[in-house]
Amino acid sequence: MVRIRRGLRQRDVARKAGVSDATVSRIERGHVRTMTIGALDAVAAAVEVRLDHRARWRGGDLEMLMSRAHSALAEVVITRLNGIGGWEVKPELSFAIYGERGVVDLLAWHEATRALVVIELKTEIVDVGELLGTLDRKRRLGAQIAATVGWIRPASVSMALLIADGRTNQRRVAARA
Repeated sequence: MVRIRRGLRQRDVARKAGVSDATVSRIERGHVRTMTIGALDAVAAAVEVRLDHRARWRGGDLEMLMSRAHSALAEVVITRLNGIGGWEVKPELSFAIYGERGVVDLLAWHEATRALVVIELKTEIVDVGELLGTLDRKRRLGAQIAATVGWIRPASVSMALLIADGRTNQRRVAARA
């Protein structure tokens, strides 16, 4: 329906997505069982639709397993900053400023230099475009977020993105390079 509303032919979508006309036709008819997630994502992106893939597990603790990896990455970063000296780190700071909401994974403050670092941690990269938007928002609001914990007028606001090493993350970053 989105394709039709946008006035596109299946052939137009197929070319834009880099797939065959038959692939677009099969998707529209609901025959997606044998398709790759990449093909589905490409066709959706061609008509400016975002698919949300969620892994579910009958064990029920998948989110806990993922947050455990996120927490471990945070601990490594906090330990390293503490080892340098002079850094104060606040984990998981939520914010709501001008209608923009979110959570900063780590906010680091160096009083001697009045340097502020907004640190985003990723154990798994899912959507690079969304990640870039998130980074921009947190960087823009960094000084205001810091003010909520008493860190006033930073001389500099920096953004750090730390990504857990792994072949999937490396591939996703390289594809966006």
